[in-house]
Amino acid sequence: MIRKHGTPLLIFGLLLLAGVWNLGGPPAWWDEGWTLSVARNLAERGMYARLLDGVPVANGLEAAIPVTEAVALSFRVFGIGLWQGRLPLVLAAILALGLLCLLALRLFDRQIAWATLVVTLLLAPHPQLHMLVQGRQVLAEGPMLAMLLAGMICALAAIGRHRDTETQAIQPGKVPSWRSYASGSLLWWVAALCCLTIALSLKAQTLPFLVVGLLGGIGIALLLRYWRIAVILAAVLVSAYLLLPQLQAGYNLLAAPPFAVHGVTGLLDVTAFVTESSNRVFALTMFLAFGLVSAIGLLHGTWCVWQDLRGGSEPRQIIIRVILLALAGSWMAWFILLSVGVPRYMFPPVFLAAPFVAALLRDLTHGFDGFGTLRRMTAPLRERRVSRNAAKAWLATLVLILTLPFGILTLSRYYLLFNDDSAQRTALFFNTQTPANTRIETYESELHFFLNRSYHWPPDQTHVELNRRSLLGQATAVEYDALASDPDYLVVGEFAHGNQLYEPLISAGKFRLLEKIGGYEVYVRMR
Repeated sequence: MIRKHGTPLLIFGLLLLAGVWNLGGPPAWWDEGWTLSVARNLAERGMYARLLDGVPVANGLEAAIPVTEAVALSFRVFGIGLWQGRLPLVLAAILALGLLCLLALRLFDRQIAWATLVVTLLLAPHPQLHMLVQGRQVLAEGPMLAMLLAGMICALAAIGRHRDTETQAIQPGKVPSWRSYASGSLLWWVAALCCLTIALSLKAQTLPFLVVGLLGGIGIALLLRYWRIAVILAAVLVSAYLLLPQLQAGYNLLAAPPFAVHGVTGLLDVTAFVTESSNRVFALTMFLAFGLVSAIGLLHGTWCVWQDLRGGSEPRQIIIRVILLALAGSWMAWFILLSVGVPRYMFPPVFLAAPFVAALLRDLTHGFDGFGTLRRMTAPLRERRVSRNAAKAWLATLVLILTLPFGILTLSRYYLLFNDDSAQRTALFFNTQTPANTRIETYESELHFFLNRSYHWPPDQTHVELNRRSLLGQATAVEYDALASDPDYLVVGEFAHGNQLYEPLISAGKFRLLEKIGGYEVYVRMR
């Protein structure tokens, strides 16, 4: 076993070391701050809540409860700190990467599995699309992708559980007994159902795309007359949808928040269903710049599935490929047509498309033949005509030109050389150089995690109106009185700068700039 799996285990062990290296170096930011703050209060106070002026209040904008609980567990074991909070997410990210390569191995072969790893690590053209960068943040995408891929691998295992009796257990047009089929695959189907349901609970936006993916798999199974597979895929889809509210109710019992949680309305309108022309142009621009290669890979994967269907290839891999293609393709289509256009929202489909990009590159380079690709590129100069093989070689080169330089830049700038502790230094200023009863007004939630002083922030509903300003470019009025809490200091960072939350107070002379610490401006109250 060691001889067979030694190299993969060594590679992913090195990836794990790479993930934890300099884990506290990249700066904490707004989305991380809420989860880190709640997890800190859970670890220190045993209370699933945020602090507002030093008083526990309802949770709200943090990641899903399992993610927050995992961060709190890390705090209890390793202490309170940024790298400790990110550690569980790094483990989930490396697990997701390993499962993606394992799925590529099951759907294609060993060569594509290794190429998938290279595509994921070197050809991700934007820091928000790179697993090694995104996975080092306290976000739910990594755990969600890990559970999603685990569910697909379990479903693939369930479909092909009896390799020696496939012609009896899975045969077109014939209906084997439920007992013979279920005896070998029931546990795998249950495991697939559990993993997919957990994935849905970790990231709510996953639901519509998983539905499209499973419907695609059901359609192909019906087309190939694999009735049992179609029925069980449908059962998994319906069961996951029905179990999701129960699982979320269980999470709420686990967290046991003692405060009424006030829901935020209108958030989907500013992130998930955006029809403004400027955002559509922006999303299309982001897609063409950073997602086009992944889309080409998905189109090539769809063409290969069509060819496999016509050629009578192995149906098990075809069904799971269709699920993955439909899931990633619909997610990519949503990003172009309806999303607000933030590149981070394109991360899951780009990540899931990596095996198909690897397969595309192998096809274009005739089995990753570098020297042969160079010869085919120069063939038109020698032969005075453009052949299909030459066009493939040039397309492969174009793919590398569009991705590899940006992938290397992403790693060098946002992984190897990225260190910014301005949030910690800002919090240290208040924790050591201000009185214990100091009150701070700030919407930079990452500071909430580091501060040992009382702080105040706007209601969660304000976040929606601020997004209309910063993401949609709308001049909305925000009814929030930042002086109501009688703060002594005001801290403005990247988030509040972007939506001009505190500009009226600063312009009116209510606060005076005291100093700048990195990207944070510290103001003192003018009384």
